[in-house]
Amino acid sequence: GGGGEIPGDGAYGPVAGQCQPRARHDGAGVGVTGGGGGRGGKDCRAIDTPSAALMLQYFSRPKNILEIVKGLRTVPEDVEVLINNDSGSDHAVWRSVLTQPNDFLVYCRNVHEIRGYNRLTLMSNAPISVTLQDDDVPGDKTWLATATKLFQAHPKLLFLSGYRARGGLPGGNFGLGRNAITSKSKAAGNVPFMFSYKLVAGPLLYTRETFLALGMFHLEFSCAGDPGIHFEYEFSLRTWLYGFQAGLWNCKFNHHVGDWKSSGTRANKSKEARRRLVGVRNSQNVRWMYKGLAGGSKDAKIFAAAGNTQKDFAAGKTV
Repeated sequence: GGGGEIPGDGAYGPVAGQCQPRARHDGAGVGVTGGGGGRGGKDCRAIDTPSAALMLQYFSRPKNILEIVKGLRTVPEDVEVLINNDSGSDHAVWRSVLTQPNDFLVYCRNVHEIRGYNRLTLMSNAPISVTLQDDDVPGDKTWLATATKLFQAHPKLLFLSGYRARGGLPGGNFGLGRNAITSKSKAAGNVPFMFSYKLVAGPLLYTRETFLALGMFHLEFSCAGDPGIHFEYEFSLRTWLYGFQAGLWNCKFNHHVGDWKSSGTRANKSKEARRRLVGVRNSQNVRWMYKGLAGGSKDAKIFAAAGNTQKDFAAGKTV
């Protein structure tokens, strides 16, 4: 009747190319001609199941593109690179550098970081999501491996910053340019690490499945086109509220590269004024949403929970 023959034993594979599926139960690949078969081909699982999604929110900072991508390429793990071109600009430059199978260039015009990161997370196919800013450049190729070890060592850890954070009791600011992180995660290889009350972006990492289950970043902290100042504060508190943990370590990124002072939401006086106004409004939103649970009082349950968790952790207790 003209029907084709059904291949047996999972014998599907590219006729020519670099990708080599491992469909057989014994783990053996399907040999094909044309350079894509046998052990010389690349395992498709490296593409289909990346270890992390590196998600960049980009808005008109073309001078930083090459440096950022060069920094991302130093990561030895199999990763996805997802760019939200929020400004819809510099297309030719992005096309010239996004050359890998798991590079994605997305156009969500002028939605800003909250909606950009949420949508990239939904699109991604990795268990760990990393939010990146367009004025930060990775400076150490081990940062992702270290973060992965921290997630593995602390099963309740959901939200992680590589930049700065505010502690719970007794308070204080920690991270780059602030108080030093004095506690270490022995289970992750003696990495300087602490549990924290509120995280500060640049970068942020989270486990994708739980992030989606908790509702992602709060859309009411930014209208499309507005900055989402303090959105990470709110999600930090939500993390603790639902029984998970937030933490801080030093990712050793180079922060505020290029013309960050005169671009983005700081490009002119009106944008800077809007940025400040949104920041004030969102600070009020956080206080209202978590009234009685957050703040500087010992009776504030989230504030105390984060502080006591860090206190026990620093004392060598299992938390």
